[in-house]
Amino acid sequence: MKKALGMVSLILVMTMLLVAHRNAEAASPRASATLGTASSAGAFYAIGAGMVGAINENSEFLTLIVQATHGGAENMELVHSREMELAFSTTYHGFSSFYDTDLNADQGKKDILGVMALHASSYQMLVRSTANVTTFADLKGLRVCLGSTVPEIVIISKAIVTAHGVDPENDITPFYMSQDDGAQRLADGDIDASVIMTGVPAALFSNLTIDDRFHLVDGDPAVLAEITSSGGEIDFVSAGVIRAGTYNNDRDINTVFARALIFTHPDMEEDVIYEFCKQVYENFDAITMSHSVLEPVDRNTIGETLIPLHPGAERYYREIGIIN
Repeated sequence: MKKALGMVSLILVMTMLLVAHRNAEAASPRASATLGTASSAGAFYAIGAGMVGAINENSEFLTLIVQATHGGAENMELVHSREMELAFSTTYHGFSSFYDTDLNADQGKKDILGVMALHASSYQMLVRSTANVTTFADLKGLRVCLGSTVPEIVIISKAIVTAHGVDPENDITPFYMSQDDGAQRLADGDIDASVIMTGVPAALFSNLTIDDRFHLVDGDPAVLAEITSSGGEIDFVSAGVIRAGTYNNDRDINTVFARALIFTHPDMEEDVIYEFCKQVYENFDAITMSHSVLEPVDRNTIGETLIPLHPGAERYYREIGIIN
């Protein structure tokens, strides 16, 4: 009888402990973080939405919110000022902002740390087919958007056209506007060519290349290799190609690219960044379905940012052995 009562008491105690544990779990608040992307038509936003779906479904600790922005320059300011927790940019933009290089002229050093590196953002210039442009050397006399006020994209544009023998101030009529505005002005016929730097395919250009009215401008591979090599004018990016069929193009297009970066500010809770990295890594296959640009990415390279990692990211990547 005593043995039976003892067993009942043990069961009651265990039940009470389990209920208390569940109640404590239910009472513990979930952390939340906002992830800044870029235009809702771009790869950053699509990938961010994929991360939201995977993390909010699988994490018991973190709720992620995606927010469209004007891109890397605004994202740097938002994270630096603690108005946003996480955001996208390119690795070269993060590098120039963290180290306050000449690429970041007049912007000032930003208080940021790396979280992960992802896909390649490719430099893409679209031109009206009636302009008879094949390579950048053919742009003379045209109205060309060289990028927005983001200094890195403009620097890349000027370096590429100059290396192909085109003076960006005198041989063309240069324009500077956002990626969305540039694509719209191109579609409206106000300009002859416009540039974006994002993952491929980008909806902004996919919508314009469904027929033969527009096509991508091709670079000279030897010229691009020279200006992106060590000590070259834009050695912070790499030479590469946009594969045939990406935008209804029948051959590979030579261009340059840089990997995408997700960054945060140093004051972010270590456990939040740890959980973000953990969920992205463990659900990478599902997140890859959000945009084809992620398909070539090896998830074991996501810790290879050009700026120091946040302690939460570093702790997770060391635990799983993808950084030393």
